Amino acid sequence: MTVRTTSQYLTLISLSVAFALFLKWSLVSVYRIPSKSMSPTLLPGDFVMVNKAAYGFKFTPVSQPIGATSPVIGDIVLLKLNEASGTYYIKRILGLPKDVVEIKNGLLLINGHALPTEKHPDQTKATALFEVFTENYQGHTWSTLRSQDYSKKNYGPITVPDGHYFVMGDNRDSTEDSRQWGTLNMSLIKGRVSLIALSVDWQDSEGRGQMKWNRLLSVPR
Repeated sequence: MTVRTTSQYLTLISLSVAFALFLKWSLVSVYRIPSKSMSPTLLPGDFVMVNKAAYGFKFTPVSQPIGATSPVIGDIVLLKLNEASGTYYIKRILGLPKDVVEIKNGLLLINGHALPTEKHPDQTKATALFEVFTENYQGHTWSTLRSQDYSKKNYGPITVPDGHYFVMGDNRDSTEDSRQWGTLNMSLIKGRVSLIALSVDWQDSEGRGQMKWNRLLSVPR
């Protein structure tokens, strides 16, 4: 019979903790969505899985990525506003380096071309003040929430600097994003949202959390 010493157990525990931290830093983490800034794509109570190696594998949070790739328009990403901040945000990439981004009469333009936009036929996620629309870019389609006076909204144009990205929330008139923050350096993008791991509704009539089974393990678009 093998008898493990206290030091062996401590070593195993230390290795397990180190491995868990390595996974969190380099591969995958789960984050809770606290607000409606990415509605209707991501909802409060969603827990999303973030692939931290999507744009290159890192051995530690400060090491250079190996096999680095670049975000594309439509990616939903995890980001920080600066390296010292402990706060993370989740937004959608809507401008690449050197792109010219503009909102004109409520329509998003990239390099002078308006993204095809139409009112979504299913308005079940709409509210008294907001309607659901879809946008399409090179075959990638996603949904947005827009206030009913969206056609009066304008922004830019701005040119995205080299090494930077322009991000926006899908809840276009109830979010802070690059329109307020400015563009983000690639180093501040920490991964890509790949999955809704689970979703809990804390607003049920009895004040208890209810699982949203229809969102379980779904892939946000």
